[in-house]
Amino acid sequence: TLHERSGTTQDFKYFAREVRSIASAGKLLDYKLQLVEERGETYLHARRIGSDIALKAEAPRASPPRYPSLQTTTYERAKRIAPTHDIYALERDWREATTRNGIELKNPDGAFLAWCKRVSSRRIA
Repeated sequence: TLHERSGTTQDFKYFAREVRSIASAGKLLDYKLQLVEERGETYLHARRIGSDIALKAEAPRASPPRYPSLQTTTYERAKRIAPTHDIYALERDWREATTRNGIELKNPDGAFLAWCKRVSSRRIA
């Protein structure tokens, strides 16, 4: 997808919002931009102004993979387990690792707390 290919570190939803905002303006440098829905997919069409050649790149899908929400008490417990860490950064890293490794979560709260325990127990060399 465009999000993956761009190399951005921005969260998917913010990246998608910015792409839609830029496309709604209709122009970026020498390109005319347009978001098009085809067969349930969203595509970003970029056409060079003054050219008949259209460049087609897949835009971010309307809905990225969804994760179950963690309970509020889970965040509180995570803060006690890893008091020197940014819990929301730990959550982001945990979700990325889970996706990258194709792990199917049966108990996301327990898995996140176990991640926090592992990270907080690491010693910095």
